[in-house]
Amino acid sequence: SEIGINALVVRDEDVSEPSAGAAVVKVKVGKDPAEDAVRINAVAEAFAASRGPSARLRLDANQAWSLDEAARFLDGLSDHAAGMIEYLEEPLKWHPEGPDAFMRSWEELASRTRSRVRFAADESLTETDLNTEHLSACRAPIA
Repeated sequence: SEIGINALVVRDEDVSEPSAGAAVVKVKVGKDPAEDAVRINAVAEAFAASRGPSARLRLDANQAWSLDEAARFLDGLSDHAAGMIEYLEEPLKWHPEGPDAFMRSWEELASRTRSRVRFAADESLTETDLNTEHLSACRAPIA
């Protein structure tokens, strides 16, 4: 799909005007799951109102959450916001037992949240033993 301009929303005041002309906005999450869900729901509404049906969100948690916290966040998203999300990047903390256990935790998160959104890897591909074979074998939805 064609992506015009990407924008990054990092401050609460950016919510009301998430970058005029951007088709995709990346938003950092990974603090309080309930507060993040409220914020993403607001960003989704504001962005959809200004961009229409082409508006998309990419979320990045930077491995901040436990399984329970990430599930609480995903369950707190409105259906409208969840439908706008292209992916949630690195939703869970790295698993000390390695890449297979890490991917199982993604599968568990997807199962607990009815696969509401797809996940994406970033830093775990360069900072750990995770590789594309692990991602291919994972049963969670991966972007």
